[in-house]
Amino acid sequence: MEIILLRTMRVLIVTGFFFGASLYAQPQSEKLTLGILQFDYIEGVDIDPQDVATVQDIVTNAFINSKRFNILEREMLDKLMGEAETQKEENFINNITSLAEQGKMVGAKYLLLGKVSKISIEETNVKNKVEKQDKYDKKTGSQSTSVASKTSDFIAYVNITLRIVDVETGEVTGSTTINIQPGFVDRKLFAANTKGGALRKTEKPITKETDKFLKQYLPIQIQIGKIIEEKKGKVLSLYVLAGDQQGISAGTKINIVRVEFEDFGDGSKTRVETTVSEGKVVELKGAKVSVAKISKGGDQLMKEINGGSDLFCKTIN
Repeated sequence: MEIILLRTMRVLIVTGFFFGASLYAQPQSEKLTLGILQFDYIEGVDIDPQDVATVQDIVTNAFINSKRFNILEREMLDKLMGEAETQKEENFINNITSLAEQGKMVGAKYLLLGKVSKISIEETNVKNKVEKQDKYDKKTGSQSTSVASKTSDFIAYVNITLRIVDVETGEVTGSTTINIQPGFVDRKLFAANTKGGALRKTEKPITKETDKFLKQYLPIQIQIGKIIEEKKGKVLSLYVLAGDQQGISAGTKINIVRVEFEDFGDGSKTRVETTVSEGKVVELKGAKVSVAKISKGGDQLMKEINGGSDLFCKTIN
């Protein structure tokens, strides 16, 4: 999957904060606009719509907490959600072009589609108990009675498919299936004394898998700034124009990538990305600026900069 690509300013003189040139698109400091459609679920399967809503809230919060997106307000997506709600199984793929067209109308760059194929909450560890309670019986004169009770735990099993749609192209550019199926060893971690509590126990693993999905298919792509330190023809560190506001943190791994458009014989230009160097963010300098240390390919990066290549910085898993 690809998100808005930023073109690094072409190097004329390595002074000032930026390298000089034009951009492919808006800078990454402008967060991507995402519409999250109401999650669908397979008809005829015993799934509670309220449980589907709970799972959607968990996924939505993961997107919000990543700080990478402007999430469209729910009311702006009423029309889209109404359509997604009535989709049949086959339309989960076939109707995407129509959804993308409607996504443009509400200003979305991407749409997130979710389909829940399983939410099963199993009762387990059932124990029957008989307790004696003090209770006066006028007929028998008895002072106690036996009361039967039952205790049990609940375990939730969840299966969700997430898909990202690029509104501009109408294509599904990323897909994953999150399958939460607690095994015997870790059942205690997922056990709760209510059905709702059991479903909430899936929040941590669902969030973790959603974060992986984001890192794989929606990497942050960032404009690079001036060189901070160089030695013997190698770039050792430079500024990247993103910070906490875009979900960047110290330790975030990055690649510096060159982008070119090649004609492979069909008359059209195909975008080609080549990794030039690798590194990681070592310090945040503000909401939109960070320092990145280059660990590999610093010499090649210097050549690319001096040669006027179109470069951008891309977060990696």
